[in-house]
Amino acid sequence: MVRDEKFLALLSGVFGHRFQTVYMPVNMPVAAENLVRTSGKRVVRTKTGLNDFMEELLNGGEQEQFQLYADGLYAALRLLEYLSQEDVDLTTVIDTLPDFNYHKREIAVPWEYKGRVIRKLAEGGAREASQNYMEGVRLESPNGWSLILPDEERPVCRIYTEGFSQEVAESLTDFCVEKIKQICQEED
Repeated sequence: MVRDEKFLALLSGVFGHRFQTVYMPVNMPVAAENLVRTSGKRVVRTKTGLNDFMEELLNGGEQEQFQLYADGLYAALRLLEYLSQEDVDLTTVIDTLPDFNYHKREIAVPWEYKGRVIRKLAEGGAREASQNYMEGVRLESPNGWSLILPDEERPVCRIYTEGFSQEVAESLTDFCVEKIKQICQEED
């Protein structure tokens, strides 16, 4: 099974050469972005919401990328066509993708604390990291990065991390979980 970020990395790796610009949500691993950049293509990061992502694709005139990401059957058929033309199996193609050490988790955050969590993290709740504000808060450190996104429909925050090892990615996630818990327990 190829799911989520690995699937997007697969599509970007296999079909990225066809496009002048490859669109990727901000929660995609940097390793997938680097794969596309090494082929000389430009990468545009988008918000993670499916509607935001698809809107960027259509605004950028990338109808085929839109079809690849929006229509699973179209993507599967194009992938099978590619495998047939290149006379290669899916496992071989997956093995050529860069490894990335990626971890994600959801943490329950009451509605009334979600704004505080994002604000405190952005104001320096994680002093050793810098922030990038396209969506949520992205904290970068020498060992990797974490993206904390408040869910719009449920009382949770989603945490995405990438590190130089799987253990580091998981420890960055644990750090964010603890930081969020501390912020939620603070008095006003």
